[in-house]
Amino acid sequence: MSELKKFPHHTRKGAVDWARMPSVIASFRGSYDRPPVQASPEERLEAARHLAKHYKTASKPLPVRLAALI
Repeated sequence: MSELKKFPHHTRKGAVDWARMPSVIASFRGSYDRPPVQASPEERLEAARHLAKHYKTASKPLPVRLAALI
């Protein structure tokens, strides 16, 4: 799970940091002032699936940009 270090989304206590999730999801594609996170396609898929599990566990709707990755 070392690829998840490229997509930080937990607080120091281990809880999901929901305020950070939109930025984490955006980091897959990059933005106007930041390139996408350097990760292999396999790492991206595994990370996207991991993030999707958090949404499912919390009964939150899956963001469209995240759904497009899995």
